[in-house]
Amino acid sequence: MDILITGNVHLEGTGFYKKISNDNKIVICGKCNFQEETIPNATIYDRDLEEEEYESVFKTFHFQMVIYISKAVDGAKKVFDELESLENTLFFCKRYDVPDIIYITANDYLEGTHQNSKNSSRYILLQACEKLCYSFSQENKKNLLLLRIPYLYNMENLEFHLGQWVHAALKKKQVSFSGAPNECVDFLWDEDLANLLLKIIDEPIKNYFELNISGKNAMLFSELASLFEHQIVGLLVHYKNRGIAIAQAIKDTTARNKYGWFPLGDLKEQLQQIILVNQNKKEKKKRFQWIRSMNPKIRDGISIGLEMAVLFLAAYFLDFWVSENSLLSFVDFKLLFVVIMGTMHGLNIGIIAAIIACIAYTLNPSVLTQWQIVFYNVQNWLPYATYFLIGGISGYGSDKKKDELLFLTEEQKVLENKYVFLTEIYQKAIENNKEFSGQIIGYKDSFGRIYSVIKRLESTVPDNIFLESIHVLEDVMENKTVAIYTVEKESPFARLNVCSKYLNESLPKSINLSNYTKMLEEMMEKGIWINTDCLKNIPDYGMPVMRNGVLGGLILLYRSTDKQMNLEYANKFSIISGLIKDSLIRATDWMELKEKETMIPYTRILKGEQFAQVIAVRKQMREKEVSEYTLLRLMCPEMDLVSLSNLVTASVRNNDVLGQGTDGNIYLLLSQTG
Repeated sequence: MDILITGNVHLEGTGFYKKISNDNKIVICGKCNFQEETIPNATIYDRDLEEEEYESVFKTFHFQMVIYISKAVDGAKKVFDELESLENTLFFCKRYDVPDIIYITANDYLEGTHQNSKNSSRYILLQACEKLCYSFSQENKKNLLLLRIPYLYNMENLEFHLGQWVHAALKKKQVSFSGAPNECVDFLWDEDLANLLLKIIDEPIKNYFELNISGKNAMLFSELASLFEHQIVGLLVHYKNRGIAIAQAIKDTTARNKYGWFPLGDLKEQLQQIILVNQNKKEKKKRFQWIRSMNPKIRDGISIGLEMAVLFLAAYFLDFWVSENSLLSFVDFKLLFVVIMGTMHGLNIGIIAAIIACIAYTLNPSVLTQWQIVFYNVQNWLPYATYFLIGGISGYGSDKKKDELLFLTEEQKVLENKYVFLTEIYQKAIENNKEFSGQIIGYKDSFGRIYSVIKRLESTVPDNIFLESIHVLEDVMENKTVAIYTVEKESPFARLNVCSKYLNESLPKSINLSNYTKMLEEMMEKGIWINTDCLKNIPDYGMPVMRNGVLGGLILLYRSTDKQMNLEYANKFSIISGLIKDSLIRATDWMELKEKETMIPYTRILKGEQFAQVIAVRKQMREKEVSEYTLLRLMCPEMDLVSLSNLVTASVRNNDVLGQGTDGNIYLLLSQTG
């Protein structure tokens, strides 16, 4: 099954996605920091997709289910774009005909929980999301499951709510819990959630359904604090006493009753491992680590300040050094200082450098004059104006170039992301095309394959057709749970003729047809049976063998995988079973026409040559473990062959064979009695 998982996908660990992807192809859309190599059968788009890109994903893949994980699951209070994102996803589900949708949301805003206010924006938005799901399901006839869960946690990263508390406790030796000591909270292991989703995937919800689940870790915040204090010595615990966005411990047995699911993750045992994961990921302290941990703006400010100080001192020293040199005394190195700072760091730094240069110029002993003279004599303004003009021009030019470079870099990044995305979509489209081509070209090599099947079924001996039929069905259908039964006229039972070796010991040698009423009725009406309702102890596929309007046999395929429950597979089964049915009827008709030549006159005893052929086929069946038999020699010297034939045929089943051996004795071959 192709499944899209989108929304808040970073909360779950790779263990969650591996469980779902074992038997399904999954596509993960959203920021998650996962590599495709770590999750089998997964396609990952590790970024927020634009609407056109998001739609392209729906176009490329044919999703049978979409799982949307709400941003509110981990107690997020600001979920302003939740409604828009959910509506967009549901719109594409409608446009591209996705039959099953699961919306996973928080359980903390239900009416009457903690101190939630019905007037809060979070409460209103999440209620609107639930109403949108209900309306969408009813209007578009879609199957939608609303799944409310407590806080999630995993064993790999610390992106989740509990992980942030662990990180704070280890780093600062103190932690602030959002609730009061006597308030209850609950946590759910992400792999427990994956196990439930797998059960839901196998048995999807019909129409609209709401399901509340809880973890195995319902506890008070004071008990949670005790767990932390036991693992982290010297921990200081605070309580914020905010009753908003706190996951609830809801007692609901629906998941257990409906799916047989119950959570296994125990936080009391797993907290130590979560702490160890966090400790292992902490970087070792390095030299100048305190500089790296500083605010980037402060760090950049200190760096620029040091550069400015060094350059200014160098310029001031050079001015002083060349002041008595007649050839270089006219050079103003402070102006060079302004140009360098403006060019390197932009307009603001260029102006600051100009101010410093002006102050230095004013305090220079060679030009030291009273400020009144400087202010009132316009000619004295020129050096100051030059500093500011040069600082402004060089700084503006630098800022302009940086802005252009930044714009081009961002544009390039966007184009690269689009190119990578389109390349991935194109590759997936090619893979899908190859898969569909494989389904169309072959029923395993198409006409050539069908021809080879017909050639294998060309025989006038029904037993030989039975043997080849098992091999053909197992090969073409890629399934090892095939059986063929025969039904005597007006008999309430069907007798097993051949079956796959994996069923030889477990399958009953005869079945009561009254237990398969629904299957037989649909077979008679449609010509084929498909177990779409997943009825227990009933084959997944079946086809009747009708001869002269009477049921003469059953071709059954007992168990199929999820990927084999589709129209393409049903059509293939119908074609191959139809060929087998025609071959069996043709062989039976031929045997009846040649009855005088193959049987001893006035009896049902096969002649030696024909009986030897039957025994040879039955030996092959037994060697390949698809059928069993017992061969009995009949010792009745006082009876003639006609009387013996009448006596025996009245007492045995239709698929048992009476024949004359090469030694002249009469033998009875009992089918499926090994």
